[in-house]
Amino acid sequence: MMGPSRGDDSKSENSDKTHADQSVTRFKVETITLQITAHKLNGKNYLQWSQSIKIVICGRRKFEYITGEAKALAPTDSTYKKVVGIYVLEAPVLHPMSEGLFNFVIGWTFMFAPLLFTDRRRDRYKGSLDVLWGLQMFLTNTFLIPYMAIRLNKTDSNYTQRKRSQLESVMTKGASVVGLSGGVVCLISVLWALFGRMDGNFGGIVERFEVLISYLGSERLAYAFIWDIGFYIVFQPWLIGDNLQNVEQRKVGMVKFLGFFPVVGLIAYLVCLTHDEL
Repeated sequence: MMGPSRGDDSKSENSDKTHADQSVTRFKVETITLQITAHKLNGKNYLQWSQSIKIVICGRRKFEYITGEAKALAPTDSTYKKVVGIYVLEAPVLHPMSEGLFNFVIGWTFMFAPLLFTDRRRDRYKGSLDVLWGLQMFLTNTFLIPYMAIRLNKTDSNYTQRKRSQLESVMTKGASVVGLSGGVVCLISVLWALFGRMDGNFGGIVERFEVLISYLGSERLAYAFIWDIGFYIVFQPWLIGDNLQNVEQRKVGMVKFLGFFPVVGLIAYLVCLTHDEL
């Protein structure tokens, strides 16, 4: 009778060690069983790791997709992104009054470029008119205050007319287009403020004016818009009146009269510029 050999003992020990080095976790959902086998590594049991994975999966409500109880969504499905955890931020809906006010000021500022670039006293300002208009366009027209003061200085005896920049040339040559485009933007902005998103529960004209008054009294951004509009109301007729010689002779009277009307006077000035000035 042959007893167990040394080789058999070695195989038995290896088999026991193999089973001891494995931790088997079974998750049974009705008739479907999910088995995760975690091997030991350096004598440590990773059963806790596999349980943590299950907790995370169940917590995100994705366990049904693993067991087959839920059908996987196609990438084109509207709820696919929500299921996989992708969320798209929606743009906030602003009140039409605030949008209209902002775009109205932008359109007016856009038209101010040719007015600055055709100013007869612009060379008394030693800085860049391109930068000045850029600051006016993207920040505030408060930067016009020092310009309006500097242009009142006496002409330097060594005065030489500087060459126009590329932006100045484009804006002055296309002054009529700039005037009409800016006028359209201002008109659309006013109409949008009064009638935009009528189906969005923003109220009628009366309610919108009430919102405008409240907006002007509570928002710092609104203060800046009113500040810009106030300066434009003062600076527009001032600059137009000092540069009537740039306007076609037979239209000087009309431009001088319309110059006191916000936006309208500036459009008239830009459309009626002489070809010599352009």
